[in-house]
Amino acid sequence: MLTVPVVVLTWVPPLQFPAWQWVVLMLTAPIVMWGALPLYRSALTEARSGSAALDVLAALTVSAAFGTSLYSLLAGAAGTSGYRQAMSLTVIWGGGSGQLHLEVAAVITTAALGARQLACGPEPSGARTWFVPTVLFIAVGGAFFWSGAGAGRISALEIALAVLVSSFPVALALDRPAAALAASDALRRFGIRLRGARALTVASRVSALLIAGSATLGPDGARAGTGTRPLGPTAVARLRGLDLDPVLLTGGPDDVVRAHADIAGVETVVAGLRAAETAAAVRRLQQAGAVVAVISGDPGEAPALAAADLGISLSSAIDVADVVIVDTDPIAVVELMRLGRCLPATARAARRWAAATVTFAVPLAAAGLLHPAVAVGTVMIGAAGVAAISHGLRGPSPEWTHPHRADHGESP
Repeated sequence: MLTVPVVVLTWVPPLQFPAWQWVVLMLTAPIVMWGALPLYRSALTEARSGSAALDVLAALTVSAAFGTSLYSLLAGAAGTSGYRQAMSLTVIWGGGSGQLHLEVAAVITTAALGARQLACGPEPSGARTWFVPTVLFIAVGGAFFWSGAGAGRISALEIALAVLVSSFPVALALDRPAAALAASDALRRFGIRLRGARALTVASRVSALLIAGSATLGPDGARAGTGTRPLGPTAVARLRGLDLDPVLLTGGPDDVVRAHADIAGVETVVAGLRAAETAAAVRRLQQAGAVVAVISGDPGEAPALAAADLGISLSSAIDVADVVIVDTDPIAVVELMRLGRCLPATARAARRWAAATVTFAVPLAAAGLLHPAVAVGTVMIGAAGVAAISHGLRGPSPEWTHPHRADHGESP
């Protein structure tokens, strides 16, 4: 709420009423002195531990933008009556006139806090220990070069600030969270409930798929005894197409169990197991190095679901599962696994885009060809590109347009 009017007043000169700069200062002060406190605390912790990551760069950038702006207000032309600030694309050609950069401090603080929130943790991934020293070297080196070249102290400081801003890796920090958020949203629309974001990450690494309880299997479109539809041959075939060959573990008699398995197209069956033995089988696979997913619609198989790396329940009566699929086609299991497999590749594509924007913007900033305000725009372009790439995970999947759905009067 505070950042938006700061940006608007700074970037739209016709709205700059008398003493607007002091209003912008009052709006920015709580952002920097209160809102950015988590960034400063984290940066201090990182500095004490000898590491440097996203929050260190954020704290430095915010402090530099706010400090240079205070200098311009108190000792420069920006504090004079009737001051107007026009947008400039570059520092060198713009004359380095000591403009205000309060909107830079506000936007970077908001972006850093937003990245932390999306990452559900104090420090999203993105910046590496070597990244911040490299950026600081470029910023200081650029400032010294242009100062020695006669550009003036104000221009040199603004060039250093532009380098800090353009290298701010908010887009790099958002690659995985944005992809996970898009995939989670797609799954929710398909009636799949995740009990935590970790479920998608685990789904991307599943190497062994177990079906616990023969009642979990059945023909396409049938109703299971638990009130949810069983896993049918279409879903089993598509899971096999993802290199996941389901194995049925159950306690029923062998002949009955194999009849259920044949209907659903499951080839490997282990019958006559108690619930504790099924859970023990899961643990043995894990000890052998497998990432195990267990699918079940039988509340009696809760121990196996709890033991699995990824427990997938087809019944709302089971409260230990990581994923719950009810009131929808169980082929949603395929959608879960498909999106899980797509997650790393999507995050990598988003990371490449984010890295490209930083690689493009930093040299321009160091050359004095990128004003700090324009550098903020490159940061936003990077973040927008990451969001657009991740949005592809929300698109339709062929698993939801299979002909058998129409045969049962269901809409995708």
